[in-house]
Formats: sequence, structure tokens, C-alpha cells
Amino acid sequence: AVPDVDAADAARVLHTVGESFLNYQVVAKREAEQRAGLAQAPDVVAAVPYFDADIRDLGGLLALGDRIWR
Repeated sequence: AVPDVDAADAARVLHTVGESFLNYQVVAKREAEQRAGLAQAPDVVAAVPYFDADIRDLGGLLALGDRIWR
């Protein structure tokens, strides 16, 4: 027994640590699945032209589409 430790507090902390561990397992599994999917070659690959400015609105998106499809 650890002195000056309330059993209820210790149980709560251990429960929280256990839940956190399980959550990390779920995240790690999902990330592994995503990595496996990204490792496969895609069916379609498109080259995107370089723009001097970020595409941040509909006008920029339309300009990108115009450069790609024409």
C-alpha cells in the first residue's frame, strides 16, 4: 500500500490511464490502416500546376481547374 493515497483516487487514475492506453491502440490501428492504403499506387495521378499564390477561394479553384482541364 502507498501511504497518503486515497483508494478511490488511485482507482480513478488507473481507470483513466487504462482508457488512454486503449484509445492510443485504436489510433495506432487506424493510422496503420491508413498507411497501408497510402502505400498502394493510386489509379489516377494528376499533375497540379504551380501557382504564385495559394488557392484560397473559388476563383483560385476555378483557375486551377482551367489550367488542368484545358
